[in-house]
Amino acid sequence: MKELFQKMMKKLRKHSEAAGAIAALLLIVLFSGVMILGIRTQRESVPENPIDGMEKSSMVMLTGTKEVLAEQTKENGSSRQQMQNQQSENQDMPETESESSKESGADSQGTESTGSGSKNENGSSTEANRDASGNNSGNSSGTASGTNGGNYGDGTGGEKTDGDDKNNKKPNKNHSGNKNKDKNGKKDRQYFRTTIENGGTVTKADYSYQIEQLTDLKVLKTENTLNDGKVTTYRGSLKLAHGENKILVAVTYQQKDGTEFTVSKEYTIYYDEEKLLIQTNLSDQTVKSDHISFRAWAQLGKETFALTATLNGTPISADENWDYKDVPLQEGENQIVLDAEKDGKSEQQVYTITYERPQNQNIRFDTDLEDKEVYKKKYRFYAQAFMGSDKVEDLTAWMNGTQLSPTDGDNYEVLLEEGENQITLYAEKNGSSEEITYTVTYVKQNSGDGDGEGNVEAPRVTCTLGDSGNSLETQRKSLSFQVQATDYHGNGLGADNIRISCFGDSGDNITGLIWENSGDVSYHTELSQGYNTMVITVTDAEDNTTELTYSIFCTAAESGERIGTVHISVEATTVGSGILLSQDVDIYEGETAAETVVRMLQNNGYSVDYTGNYETGFYLARISSESNFVTGNIPEDLRTKLEEHGFEIYDFTPNSLGDYDFTKGSGWMYQVNGVYPNYGLSDYCFQNGDTLRLRFTLAYGADIGQDMTGGSDNWGYEW
Repeated sequence: MKELFQKMMKKLRKHSEAAGAIAALLLIVLFSGVMILGIRTQRESVPENPIDGMEKSSMVMLTGTKEVLAEQTKENGSSRQQMQNQQSENQDMPETESESSKESGADSQGTESTGSGSKNENGSSTEANRDASGNNSGNSSGTASGTNGGNYGDGTGGEKTDGDDKNNKKPNKNHSGNKNKDKNGKKDRQYFRTTIENGGTVTKADYSYQIEQLTDLKVLKTENTLNDGKVTTYRGSLKLAHGENKILVAVTYQQKDGTEFTVSKEYTIYYDEEKLLIQTNLSDQTVKSDHISFRAWAQLGKETFALTATLNGTPISADENWDYKDVPLQEGENQIVLDAEKDGKSEQQVYTITYERPQNQNIRFDTDLEDKEVYKKKYRFYAQAFMGSDKVEDLTAWMNGTQLSPTDGDNYEVLLEEGENQITLYAEKNGSSEEITYTVTYVKQNSGDGDGEGNVEAPRVTCTLGDSGNSLETQRKSLSFQVQATDYHGNGLGADNIRISCFGDSGDNITGLIWENSGDVSYHTELSQGYNTMVITVTDAEDNTTELTYSIFCTAAESGERIGTVHISVEATTVGSGILLSQDVDIYEGETAAETVVRMLQNNGYSVDYTGNYETGFYLARISSESNFVTGNIPEDLRTKLEEHGFEIYDFTPNSLGDYDFTKGSGWMYQVNGVYPNYGLSDYCFQNGDTLRLRFTLAYGADIGQDMTGGSDNWGYEW
């Protein structure tokens, strides 16, 4: 063996130069191979930019408490040192799981954003998701972000992974928290948000939430997982378990180049049906008014009850609806403390309300006083003063140098002197003062005989039964009518100013009030067989009187007996569909107008949706047909008028017409013999020969001659 070794050494010495060259060549080849492998590995480890191929891809939404935009530069590559810096920046964040099927197997960038939303007392809401075509529905709020985000109603979550391979789930340390940034230190974009209150507590097991999409990418599917259970398609609600619940929301998107990725976020919700909660619309805030109103109550399970509240240590009271109204504030900070206690449990919430006194505001008066000439010695007016939105309590009124006392609240009543009377209002607040004077001239006149003709100050009265002295005939025992009355100042007179007397051969008839508006009161009476006399007496506050008298002969028909015909038209002219129906309809004793109208519509192929019933509270909500009868051609001048008054035009259904079609002020109204009654069809009984127009409005009646909002904003034209 020794001899063999010596021979080999001799040969190596003899060929030492050749052996050295071969060894050097092998080292060069080995080094080149290692370098190539390293470069390839580094290139494959760089994450794909999730916004490549998108329009305006250099503009992405940042996250945080404010939504802003910042430019994000595309990366063409990334050095190993940059990758190490990114990992170091995220090493203190918890791990999350997300779906991934990227061909290179590398982790993709996570995203983080913050948003806000709203919830009801159980955090419930309706579904708001983007469908496969990319269209949004609903109105939820919240945002997509890292898995640790969370504030009220917030969907802060959304870690992003490419692909959609459910079998390729793995921990991803770079996809959680709120520190994800690109190489320029800018945060990534938002994808979705939810109304889930991360870390919140609810008292009902049925938990609903919304998802709002914040991207134009196509949504392939939306899923949620409850407590590491089965992955299910998002339906808007889940059944919570007692205690802590983990909800994982995952949305899969498709980019314009066809690639897919999933964004997910995990939330924690606690279900405790026995948790004592305080519900309120209070919040820490700064106000300019020295009063504040709010609502607050307590809840334990399904039971709601009153709580106690203090302002700066002093107890304050709520009404029966738990409303705290016009609570006075001191200048500067005010502390409102809400305390709830029930079954040994207690809860407290504290709010700081800062009142900043407005500077240099003028005092203004709100009064019906004016320079005018009147014809009655007794004169009434009201007066208030305001600084900004705050009422000025220090207000005094004077007449001819004598201070007046209000009769109640802000109302005054005085006896005028013949000729000119000077009425002065004076108000003072926060060192500012204001004064204004009006001249009211009393012209004395002789009164008339009280019938509304000789007395110019008598109430003005009209009735749907026609002129006073009319003689009427009817086969119906039930009679509905309206009285419209004002005093000579133009102020409406109500039921307290009106007395109805109706009597027949068998004695007094029963008369009842249907509905009352200022200056417009409706009644219903049951007539006696034979002659009936009705007297309507209207008296104003100054004892002026007007009287109307009617003679009514009733040949009472039997129940179900035909008693004549009425003409009914169904009109949709405001939406370009013209008059849908116009025909004479038989009427029967004992049948209300509601029953007659529904019978007529159904006989002509329309289905009818309504609330209430034929006898009480009837409201026609919608009519529908198997054929398309709604054209949607709103007249151009009406469309212009709607836009001028702030009405937004909605979509419509061509085979159906009813409430909220086209505008928020749409619906069916009815008119009888040229008058719009202030009561429903169930309270009206047709008389033989009546004409009823069932009319569709787009503007609470202003477009068809009867503004129903309480004002007089008729548009001067009926479409």
